[in-house]
Amino acid sequence: ACGAGTFLVRAYQHKKLMNQFLKHEEILDTLWGNDIAKFPAHLSTINLAIRDLGVDKNYPNILQEDFFTLLSTEGGFELPEKTRKAIAKTLGIKEREVTYPRWFDCVVGNPPYTRQEEMPEIAPEIKQYKEGIIDKALKDNTGKKIAEISKRAGIHTYFFVHGTKFLQNG
Repeated sequence: ACGAGTFLVRAYQHKKLMNQFLKHEEILDTLWGNDIAKFPAHLSTINLAIRDLGVDKNYPNILQEDFFTLLSTEGGFELPEKTRKAIAKTLGIKEREVTYPRWFDCVVGNPPYTRQEEMPEIAPEIKQYKEGIIDKALKDNTGKKIAEISKRAGIHTYFFVHGTKFLQNG
């Protein structure tokens, strides 16, 4: 859950500070964000893109997906099929192939910190959703259980477990 991209912008600034010779496009290639909601995903895209408006290839890697639908296989991260080709509505480009990393060095996010007791009050369908994410988060790509967490835990707990699936070893 990248929200408006505050963590991503800070990471961008840190990378630029550490190596002033890095080009805007090179930094953007190393940063990926995801949010389930369209508006924060757009804000993240804008907040990263405005770091340098003078470049032609200004494509921040922000996905608008449910984090729990993102998969990690034995070979690493798998970009969802519908997202593999992005439509670029600028510069007259019809579409561009999206290259993506297989593993990540770190996963940083701001998941919803909602107590599980409050979830059904927000919306009844959330109870079913939570049951689904528990299953997705606590199992690896082969269906083997990788963690045991109390069902009373909030959604953020499952974000942490699911996020570890995308980390490279070491």
